[in-house]
Amino acid sequence: SIPFGGFLADKLSLHAVIVFLSNFIAIISLLLLPFGIFWTTLIFLFGAFGMFAGGIIIALAGRAMPANRRAFGMGIFQTVYFFFAWLTYFSFTKICKNAEVNTEG
Repeated sequence: SIPFGGFLADKLSLHAVIVFLSNFIAIISLLLLPFGIFWTTLIFLFGAFGMFAGGIIIALAGRAMPANRRAFGMGIFQTVYFFFAWLTYFSFTKICKNAEVNTEG
């Protein structure tokens, strides 16, 4: 879905709209996931549409840096990005575990 999101953004020149909608779908699908309703559909929505913006965000980060500092800037960007991805995963698993404990007890 990441290459397709970038393709659509380039073809239709709707970069900001695709980033917003992609992030909105990702957030909503992750927020609804702990409730256990239609979890397979939510996972599909997250993977198929929630990740549309990945290529666009990387491209925008690359354009923001001057050519002579781009490699360093992308390294910093990737470090920060994956730190927050790990933090989100860690927080999400804690939320899911708490939701399971609360529904059983």
